[in-house]
Amino acid sequence: MATSLQLDFSDLYEEVEKYLGTYAAGSASAGDVTDAKFIVNRAYLRLLNAHDWTFLRRYASLITEDGKDVYDLPSDFGYMIEDRFTFSDDDSYIWTESRPLNWLRNRRSSLSWSNYPQYHAVHPGSYTKEAGQRWQVMFYPTPDSAYTLRYVYRAYPEKLVNDTDLPAGGPEASDVLLEACLAYAEAYKDETQAVHESKVQQIIAPLVDIDARRRPKVLGSLGPRVYQYGRGVVIEGGSLTVLS
Repeated sequence: MATSLQLDFSDLYEEVEKYLGTYAAGSASAGDVTDAKFIVNRAYLRLLNAHDWTFLRRYASLITEDGKDVYDLPSDFGYMIEDRFTFSDDDSYIWTESRPLNWLRNRRSSLSWSNYPQYHAVHPGSYTKEAGQRWQVMFYPTPDSAYTLRYVYRAYPEKLVNDTDLPAGGPEASDVLLEACLAYAEAYKDETQAVHESKVQQIIAPLVDIDARRRPKVLGSLGPRVYQYGRGVVIEGGSLTVLS
């Protein structure tokens, strides 16, 4: 059992067992425990998908290689939050633009070109039943050097397995997750959504409000540097100019 205010995996699945009437002071049947753990992880996924939580944002970077245009994204990658890759401050470029994968492939087949990457396409990568679905990104033109590209993506945490595993979100998310677990158990047991589902709807709003307070109030502004992006856009001192 967790010693902090946050509920760990065993706290959650034991509460589910109690609701289902299968809790027996640590001696529940293996099947009952398995069912309770399954319910917790399904409710956990529901909570993760309920909002664009700040605690699921990941700030990452990759370094390109000369002549390589396709790169694996992290194993917990869900989707891009900001659909662009931003160059490091050492480069005079800004970011890449998102394009469909076929668009990049057609451009590459008609003009094989090496330069700093100007466009990208995130697409499904390899899939295996052991590792699941992976994601990749393709750049065009093919990078001609090592560029550090930063990006922000939505992560999906691993499922809860060990008794002491802590779910994402911190202590303030524990009550919502617990009610989500009981709501799932409610539907599992009685094939209806009633008391606990109503509680989920009541207490998730304050959690969304807490999460909103973590977001930056000022997004910042462009500095006085002069950048060239693509073949015709210059951003200078915060203004945007299209070159003729």
